[in-house]
Amino acid sequence: MQKSMKLNLLICDDEEISLGVNESYIRRLNQQLKIEANLFSFCNVTEELDRRIQKGDIDIAFLDIELKEGNGIQLAQKILAANPLASFIFITGYKEYTAEAFQVQASGYLEKPIQLEQLKRTYERTLAMVEGFRKHKESAMLTIKTGTKMIHMRYCDIHYVEKVAKKVAVHSNYGVYEFYESISVMEQQLGRSFLKINQGTLVNKAEIVCLDKTSVYLKTGKILRVGRTFKHDIKSIYSNVICQ
Repeated sequence: MQKSMKLNLLICDDEEISLGVNESYIRRLNQQLKIEANLFSFCNVTEELDRRIQKGDIDIAFLDIELKEGNGIQLAQKILAANPLASFIFITGYKEYTAEAFQVQASGYLEKPIQLEQLKRTYERTLAMVEGFRKHKESAMLTIKTGTKMIHMRYCDIHYVEKVAKKVAVHSNYGVYEFYESISVMEQQLGRSFLKINQGTLVNKAEIVCLDKTSVYLKTGKILRVGRTFKHDIKSIYSNVICQ
C-alpha cells in the first residue's frame, strides 16, 4: 500500500461493544501497517450514515450482517451503487449469510469474536485489492477515433456521454469529442462507474453533486435531464443527495 494513499473506512455494527473492539483493532492495524485513513463508525443505520455513503468515497466497509434497522448485505449494495470499487469485510455471528456476502465483492468474512491476526490477514488482502482498483480506475482508458486522430482518455476525466444523432459526444476535462458509436456500447465499455439517467446519457458517478425530481447536477455546473423511466431507480440510489 502506497503511503500517499489515504483511505476512507466505514464500520457498522449495532452492538456497541463489538463496534468498539473492531474500531480499536482497525486503528491498531493502521498504525502497524502505516495506513493513513479516515474511520467512520456507526452503531445504527441512520440518515448520517446514508449521507456518508452517498459521498461515494468509501474504500473499505467493515459490516455486521444482521442489524437492528436493516441488513449488512443491503448496506453493501448501497455502498457499491455509490462507489463500484468499494470492498467489504463482513464481521458477524451469522454463518448462513456467507454466500450472499461474497456476491457483493466481500474480500473477507470473519466470525465473532474476531481475532486480531485473522483480521490483519484479511485487511492486508483487502488493502491490496483496493490499491489495484485505484490503479485501474486511474489508468482505465477510452480510445476515441475522430477523423484520422486517435485520442486516449482516462475514464476519470470524463464528465458524461450523450447520444447525438448517430454519434456519441464525450464531455471531458479536455473538451467535447464526437464519434460514431451507440450509447449501449458505451454503457458496456464504461461500466458501473457511470450512471444511465435517460435513454441517451451516461454520467460519471464521481461527477454527481446532487439531483432533484427532474435533473442531475454535476460538479461542472452542468444540469442534465433524468428520464421518466429512470427516476425511481436513480432516486432510490441517491436518496440522500437531493438538492436543497
